[in-house]
Amino acid sequence: PVNERIYTAGAWRNFPALMHLHDNRENLNCFDWVFFLDDDSYVFPRALEQKLRHFDPESAHYLGVYHTARIDLEWQDPDAHVAYAHGGAGYILSRALLELARQRLSRCHDKWVNWAGDLRVGKCLSEMDVTVSDLRGLHTEPPKHFKWSSAAVVAQHRGLSEYASAEIGVPISFHHLKSEDCDDLDRAHLVVTTDMTTGRVMQYNFGHLMFREYTFDAPPEEQNKGFAGRLLFGFRVD
Repeated sequence: PVNERIYTAGAWRNFPALMHLHDNRENLNCFDWVFFLDDDSYVFPRALEQKLRHFDPESAHYLGVYHTARIDLEWQDPDAHVAYAHGGAGYILSRALLELARQRLSRCHDKWVNWAGDLRVGKCLSEMDVTVSDLRGLHTEPPKHFKWSSAAVVAQHRGLSEYASAEIGVPISFHHLKSEDCDDLDRAHLVVTTDMTTGRVMQYNFGHLMFREYTFDAPPEEQNKGFAGRLLFGFRVD
């Protein structure tokens, strides 16, 4: 864009990427959903697929972690006073919404500049009276950032929160990860083995168990010692 000042972080790329995806959908396996997120994020693809089964891609859906602009940054611009989906955790657009928004994306690309890319997309969609639906399972920080609790506790907090839970659904994404964090998450739920007879490589995915909580008490003869334990699968033992 002519008036763009933010180049290094790539915030301007959101609109061109969305336009490219729309215009080349037939060459990209005719996808139903677009999932846009940062390159320091980790995704559990099967968890994402499972979550999206509850939504119709033929309806206009804008999904993500409900967020508003930072007070010390874009919020100083009155035009930025909109809710949008946090791009680090990932925002999701249905095929139908991308189709509806296509003609507007070019204008928004030139009009909304010098903001974070996810905010620009949220602003553009707000002009169509499309608002973000808060989607559980997307996380704006690494696993260790959160207090892992029950689904009931998480449900009390909209958008950004210090609480997380895998009680009724496993995580879909985490943000602000180092490369070694991504490797740890891989090793925590993926098992790859080779059949030495046939040479066949097999992968087992235990992602549906990730971060599920399992509690256990001490044996009867040890209970007077007050011992109890908690396992967050693939993450932590308390």
